[in-house]
Amino acid sequence: MNWMTRRLWGAMLHLMRRPWARALRRASLRAVPRRWRERAERSIARQNLFALRHGRKIVRWAIGLVATSLLVTSMYALALELQSRGLFEVPRRP
Repeated sequence: MNWMTRRLWGAMLHLMRRPWARALRRASLRAVPRRWRERAERSIARQNLFALRHGRKIVRWAIGLVATSLLVTSMYALALELQSRGLFEVPRRP
């Protein structure tokens, strides 16, 4: 899971460093009125710092959640399939 986390986090950082992503961030700041722009820039800087500190942990947690969900769902589907085939039925006494 650690390998997958590192790959996904690296891909996310790679995409956020692309020129179109940086242009999108600059355009979002231009959409903010001038009197709030400095505050918006500080807010984005705080969000970026939070992402750098905790991003991999959050991604690892999310991957674990998805993996657990897939495991539980497949076990449930397997149990239903085995029940439909009659594996869990008690045999009748003659």
